[in-house]
Amino acid sequence: MGLPQGDGETTTAADILTDHHRYTGSVVNSGYRLSDLLRDPHSDLLEMRETLISSRRTTAKVPADRIFVRKSEILLVIPSQGHEAPDRRVRCYRQTDRFAVTVVLPGYIVSGDLHLAPRADPQIVLYQDAMLPSFLGMTDLTVHASTHGWVPAQCKVAILNRRRIESLQLGEQRWSALGESLKAKLVAIGDVGWSKNEDAKIDETQEDNIIPQWAQARLTSLPM
Repeated sequence: MGLPQGDGETTTAADILTDHHRYTGSVVNSGYRLSDLLRDPHSDLLEMRETLISSRRTTAKVPADRIFVRKSEILLVIPSQGHEAPDRRVRCYRQTDRFAVTVVLPGYIVSGDLHLAPRADPQIVLYQDAMLPSFLGMTDLTVHASTHGWVPAQCKVAILNRRRIESLQLGEQRWSALGESLKAKLVAIGDVGWSKNEDAKIDETQEDNIIPQWAQARLTSLPM
């Protein structure tokens, strides 16, 4: 059945990478975000328009006016323009924590920030039966491909198929957006009481949009 009918036939420019091919074209999104389309459990396909299909083994590029790609075969989706469907993106915003990771996919090594729900254990992405979407967002990526120049070396945003991940190397936990804002305020006004122990406490909020009690007390006690 798929997603409800969206805002007409709109598209998002993107590169879609599979084990052996690259599809460069426009994904029909009907006003939805790429992540919405990829995570829709009622649809197995993505529709693309005006697409160039290239292969690792040849230099040929085959044009396709209209083509359907099986989502289960997708490794990585790289949007080639700004955030798509901005109005819908604002309504769907969720607080996340970021983890510096290196992910190995067939033919690719991807390093960047993986976005997960607050307090999530990043190792959970490796479990096939985990209660997570099949496709997860990453930001500030470096992509290493087995074929030089096959994909952009750096990109701001990408969506990867977690079911195709071979291995995951964990780096440091990044600050959540809330944590970054609070830390910046404390550092800017010279709060010498900041400590690494309090870095860990930043993610102890019980709800995404509530300032932690320790941080709220610290902020209210400081001079303006």
